[in-house]
Amino acid sequence: MKITVLALYVDKNKGFLLGVDKAGNHKLLGGRLEQKKTQVYDSIFEKRYESDIECLFREVSEEAPGTIIDKIQLYKPIVNGTSIQPHEIHVYRVTFKGKFRGPDRKEIIKVIYTWNPEKYKLSPATKLTFDELKKDYNF
Repeated sequence: MKITVLALYVDKNKGFLLGVDKAGNHKLLGGRLEQKKTQVYDSIFEKRYESDIECLFREVSEEAPGTIIDKIQLYKPIVNGTSIQPHEIHVYRVTFKGKFRGPDRKEIIKVIYTWNPEKYKLSPATKLTFDELKKDYNF
């Protein structure tokens, strides 16, 4: 199953934080869980996927250098896709510490704040997240 983990950050004065990728898609910071190879004993290794929290810390450090996640709380898991290709999106409300130094320029070329995310070209996972927010909070 494909799992995407997203960081939902809202600045009370500026709005939602979205990263903009090279294709012009606007997205919440985050990404897919990566598989890690860990040594269990001498030459015995096992593969496992990183946790949601590990993924969020890694992605935020890559996409928003200079900041680290201060507080984290699960908003909700969103299930999407088909029974053949299921996709889960795990959305976490976050706050940051540190001074944002700008995007990494590898995936995210700039960041914006907005109260109206629908006016932008949203990535599929980000669009689903905002659809859920609209249902839950009527905005």
